[in-house]
Amino acid sequence: MLTTLRTTALAAMICMVALLAACSDDSSPTDPTPTGDLAVSLTLNGGGLSNKVLSFADSSSMSTYSAADDLTVVRFNGNVDGKAISVVVSFKGTSKNTRQLDGTSPGEGVIVQWGTEVYAAMTQGSIGITKYDDRVGGEVEGSFSGTAAGTASGQVVTYTISGGSFTSKRAS
Repeated sequence: MLTTLRTTALAAMICMVALLAACSDDSSPTDPTPTGDLAVSLTLNGGGLSNKVLSFADSSSMSTYSAADDLTVVRFNGNVDGKAISVVVSFKGTSKNTRQLDGTSPGEGVIVQWGTEVYAAMTQGSIGITKYDDRVGGEVEGSFSGTAAGTASGQVVTYTISGGSFTSKRAS
């Protein structure tokens, strides 16, 4: 049963990646500097990366809540070091607390797609929500850290994600 739940959770995270798979390198990128508004930041280790900080602002970042699934999904898209990047943070509910991830809750976790070389799906660790304004246009803020399974240049690797933080606006 536990194996089935973990498989289901990983499958749900992989499905979310399908939306991110369209990202590609931009031949003339600009790297925005996070301003504290609608931004995401994390440090990635593994797959040949050592303390690589991925940090960017995204003025179009949005947080959506599905009552049917009791799931909040926060999305960021931008550029870091000339490569397209997408970060998706998803968690159950709308309350301000810390969610411990163990791979058994479908849809919860963090996905990082950076260029065509790095993909990481964090389903082990924690996501802490420090602010959750229920109004449309309100802010959602939090932090995250843990371990992720993924790929680096086509090789299967384990990543450590640390120092993750985000601020987004509620779209629904």
